[in-house]
Amino acid sequence: MQEIWRGSRDGKTLDWVNVQLPDSDDYIEFLPYGELPAAGKRGSQHHICLVVPDIPAAAATIQGRAGKAGYSRPIETRTGINRKRQLNLFDPDGTRSELMEPTTIDGKPAPPATAMPPRR
Repeated sequence: MQEIWRGSRDGKTLDWVNVQLPDSDDYIEFLPYGELPAAGKRGSQHHICLVVPDIPAAAATIQGRAGKAGYSRPIETRTGINRKRQLNLFDPDGTRSELMEPTTIDGKPAPPATAMPPRR
């Protein structure tokens, strides 16, 4: 695997490291942390992300089906630190599924963080 990006929420501590799988566009995003998150937050931090070409279209489709599925949480599009549009959805137990566009909002790469990994 090859590291392709790293990110930080505050510029001081490394929060994300993305490594690309060999011969693939797929990648794994690692979320290093110094302290183990509380059990109630692990379902949000440990998640799966699916890349979709158009977040507004995905959000509209989900919004149209949410009521039938009993989904009552807000369906909000956000822009992440990596400057890609994202949409987070949650199972009843709090496990997060993320949808994300493959490119940044302006087509320019997000600069990588130079922050240090968290320390215990």
